[in-house]
Amino acid sequence: MPRRTPGAADQMLIDHADAAGVRVTASQLERWRAGGLLPRNTQRPLGRGRGSTSVPAPGAAELVQFLGREARAGRRPHDLALRAFDAGLSVPDSAVRAALAATISRIRLQAEDELSAVGADRSDWAWEVAERELGRHRRGVLMPRRMRRIDERLAKVLSWSHESIARYDRGPAVPDPMSARDVDALSVATMLGGGEELGGPVMAAMLRAMSPDGAALPIASMLEYEDNPDLTQIGDEAGFTMVPAGDMREALLRVVEQAEPAELRLAWEAAGAQRGWALQLTADVEAELDSGQLGPAALLWCMGSTIGLHRLTVRTVLRERRPTLASRASDTVMLLYTARALRVLRQAIPDGQFGLLPVIVPQYMHELIGVMTPPGFDPLQQMLGATANPTVS
Repeated sequence: MPRRTPGAADQMLIDHADAAGVRVTASQLERWRAGGLLPRNTQRPLGRGRGSTSVPAPGAAELVQFLGREARAGRRPHDLALRAFDAGLSVPDSAVRAALAATISRIRLQAEDELSAVGADRSDWAWEVAERELGRHRRGVLMPRRMRRIDERLAKVLSWSHESIARYDRGPAVPDPMSARDVDALSVATMLGGGEELGGPVMAAMLRAMSPDGAALPIASMLEYEDNPDLTQIGDEAGFTMVPAGDMREALLRVVEQAEPAELRLAWEAAGAQRGWALQLTADVEAELDSGQLGPAALLWCMGSTIGLHRLTVRTVLRERRPTLASRASDTVMLLYTARALRVLRQAIPDGQFGLLPVIVPQYMHELIGVMTPPGFDPLQQMLGATANPTVS
């Protein structure tokens, strides 16, 4: 069947690309639209009863140039959508959502197919899958060596259990610490089984396992001993819960579907900044230790080790040697989920100490979660009870 002659709007796109040295055909435009990568042309009234004419959607010309350069055999449309989104082009929101969702949908463990969940207790099945899956892999290290080395050097000059913080930690409720394998198994079981696997004491044990030796952890103590609300019951009217029941992947897919376009952009940008932020913090702490004069980086490192998300971010980044487009997409989804959870928590506990969010949450997430550091706010010195510029021996 012969191809139809491109309409005036499509011809404008083809000519615009050709002027930039990019060859594009009408059939390519059709495929990109069918795949959701290219928005449809819009109608513009001619005025005075003369009807309307078809024109390219705003930003379509630049997007077509990009697709013409980047589209090639073997490159998935979802990857093209994310690359175009990263370049700031007007790729349809639906294409971005589909690409992010595909990243989550591709997470599938071999043991899931080997062990049927039909008729089984979901919690038992989740743990069985986790144990079988981990049995295939070499035993991992819980914390990267670079982090452990920094912790050891800092422990020589300051306390991980300063009295200003230690008084809020009653100590671990479970004497046996979690191993790297325990943490990995818990992560898999939680992904498959949801909130039932992640009670307060379990979360506390995981936090303690990832913290420096002897560190005081008020948050862990609160999870272990306080009468905390069930996080699976804290949610919003759209069906979101802090810790979902059932398959975590389904909850992540819902977050992607419900996110506003501006949230998608902010989360994507935050995911892109995450690696640079973590590597810079790590390098800055090492530089302060080498100079013999500790400063803001060391204080932030210490604070993140006792009360913030900083340590988990650094761990994630240092464990990933070569970041990929897929890893940035999965980080974007997790940041969307974290931001949503924090918003729900702030609504559920309006008298919570959320004024500390600027220091508990890494800076690259601030715009995404809607908090800014107040002028003159310096909780690091105050909460650590540390003197300015401690000297390293």
